Amino acid sequence: MSSTEARTTPEWTTAAIGGPPLALVYQHAEGPRLRGTLAGYFVVAAAISIGVLALVGRFGLGDLCTGIALLPGVALGYSLSHRAARWVDRGFTRHAVLLVSALAALALVIRALA
Repeated sequence: MSSTEARTTPEWTTAAIGGPPLALVYQHAEGPRLRGTLAGYFVVAAAISIGVLALVGRFGLGDLCTGIALLPGVALGYSLSHRAARWVDRGFTRHAVLLVSALAALALVIRALA
């Protein structure tokens, strides 16, 4: 690999990668506190990521359209979250945090190797 190839910018950007580590820090917290903390973190992290990507020319109309296309899934997830939260709050919060964090780590490794 030449030095030019080593410095090329990837075609994708990973944002909010700090979510799983933060969730692990709060893995023993009660569900409402964990969800509230992560929600606040992701709102701020997403706003900063989008702002910086826009400033460097890596966020445009196509990305905005993709985000809008994902809104039905967001709405569905939000509508189902109340049921899932009741189930997770019955003592499964830590297990859910560990499972989601492990899956996120696995996805990141697979993406990096692809």
